[in-house]
Amino acid sequence: MIDPLPHLEWSRRIALAVARRFGFGPGSQEEADIVQTAYLELCRIAGRFEPLRVPAGGDVSHAFRCSQAEHVRGRCVREAWRLRNGGVYKTCRHPADVPFVYQGIPSCAVF
Repeated sequence: MIDPLPHLEWSRRIALAVARRFGFGPGSQEEADIVQTAYLELCRIAGRFEPLRVPAGGDVSHAFRCSQAEHVRGRCVREAWRLRNGGVYKTCRHPADVPFVYQGIPSCAVF
């Protein structure tokens, strides 16, 4: 495990770059949500990083950032897509471009 506190600014910069790429304005709620997502992902990956696997004499902080940058960026991009789509993940499109209509589950009187 590695302490995530020294890496907060690093994860924040990644999140701000993703927010700019998606066109979210500075100080917007979307930007704040993406930054928060980066912080949460940082805490999650810091717990599973093993500093003992870094070669002797190696920089643990640099090894952590190099190996985990794509995880933080990927989580931020996924959150940006979710925010852009109104809070849902768009996973597929119906082949006939017909909107999906939820019919509900038929109720059963006998359990």
